[in-house]
Amino acid sequence: MWISAFLLGVFCTWLIMSGVLGYGLRMFQQNILGVRQGRLESEDRWLLNTGPSARSDWHLLGYWRDAATYPKACQELAGLVADKACLSPGDRVLDAGFTSLDQLRMWRDYYQVEQIVGLTDDEQLLESGRGRFDESGEIRLQLGNEKILRQREAGSVNKVIALDSAVSFERRPVFLEQANRLLTKDGVLVMTDFIQSRPCNDAREARKLRLLSAARGIHQDTLKTEDQYLKLLNEAGFDQVEMLDLTEDVISGFCYWFSQHHENLGSMIRSKLWWRLRIGVGFMRWGVYHDLISYKLVVAKRSSEPKPQELDRS
Repeated sequence: MWISAFLLGVFCTWLIMSGVLGYGLRMFQQNILGVRQGRLESEDRWLLNTGPSARSDWHLLGYWRDAATYPKACQELAGLVADKACLSPGDRVLDAGFTSLDQLRMWRDYYQVEQIVGLTDDEQLLESGRGRFDESGEIRLQLGNEKILRQREAGSVNKVIALDSAVSFERRPVFLEQANRLLTKDGVLVMTDFIQSRPCNDAREARKLRLLSAARGIHQDTLKTEDQYLKLLNEAGFDQVEMLDLTEDVISGFCYWFSQHHENLGSMIRSKLWWRLRIGVGFMRWGVYHDLISYKLVVAKRSSEPKPQELDRS
């Protein structure tokens, strides 16, 4: 009996250390879950917005300091980001990886921005948005990820927002470099993102963090410490960076609300529909409890000094 358990332990250790398990999880996510990704995102959005609150389609973690309902918390987070970006009439905004049509409507109706380009890799969300927004040119939606930004004209926007979406950019340096290129000289990049609060104590903790973050949909290479994050921003051409810690008002608030939300609705909704959200909440609770992750609002301004490649071209 103990020999079987020992051999199983050796085999599991080999799966993890060799990278075979991680590769299998990535293939499962890309080739199996990827086919249904749009439907899964729609299910999560529906679950979060189901309840006594007014109908909405938010898909954010929310800012819970003065909010008691999910739509209100999402509005508060979107408003905080917009205020930090100083959105105002005349702004041309790139919303990179938007997760909700409500946030695009908020930029347009409340902040009266001139034009919004919404980028998403969710085909269902894209089609829903195109069917809801008119063709006036105020809101233009595009399918793609950070790589597609290379096709856009340099200096075409003065605000870039990544609201609860930066974690989905597999190539973070590409996104940051392209955001810098697309911004005008006085442009601003504003993101909300997960930051690794400290280095892992050992290989076991590092493996657990990788597995849980992957289950949450965070690419392994994108979870950085604050110093690493600042270095990436500096290398991309941003030198004025402000980081505001929102961990308590966002992660803790969302996890507390979600536990009540799931308890109230769990008996009426098939349990298998909740699995992605419950994994995400589990990851955040574990990470915050062990002081491994934090949630921050990042405001970055373009450097006044040209990047080396810009000097070479001049």
